[in-house]
Amino acid sequence: KWLLTEAKSIEYLDIRNERHSLQLEPGSLFFTYCQTPVIYTIADKEGLEVTFSDGTVTSFDTLFLDHESSRQVFQRTGAVQRIVVYVKETRLK
Repeated sequence: KWLLTEAKSIEYLDIRNERHSLQLEPGSLFFTYCQTPVIYTIADKEGLEVTFSDGTVTSFDTLFLDHESSRQVFQRTGAVQRIVVYVKETRLK
């Protein structure tokens, strides 16, 4: 399996080349896309949670990121701090 089986601390570099660390929980997967952290985690309900650098959080009931958030990630503006993707375990099988 490719999901973590135990908690793990990871480090990554953001678009400003600054080092950050995150604590990942079991049942999660981490990667960066355009140096934006993306965390997949098992949940009862599917959706997305986008955390912005100003501290605001936007939730989506789908697995699709909206146009503006996508643009900010692709253009590496630094506005999107993190994306958490909640998926049902059955989708991963």
